[in-house]
Amino acid sequence: MSEIEGAVNAEYSRMLDEYITSINKDRVMALAKAKVYAQQCNELMQVNRELNKTLVAAQQQIGHKTKELEKLKKRKNAKSKDISE
Repeated sequence: MSEIEGAVNAEYSRMLDEYITSINKDRVMALAKAKVYAQQCNELMQVNRELNKTLVAAQQQIGHKTKELEKLKKRKNAKSKDISE
């Protein structure tokens, strides 16, 4: 009986080690995937921040140019009125 119990205990220990190793491998794989996804997300967020900065700068330039254009139109209209009078 003790031979069988010894063999059972040995097999139990081996199977338990494999099971624990398998669980740990799965956990490590999940952590690795999460880390890669997080890095990619951070890279995309950085690109998004840069694009937003560029967009805001372009919108500001358009706003300034629009104001300049309006001023020029007003001056042109004022000169046209002066000439016609």
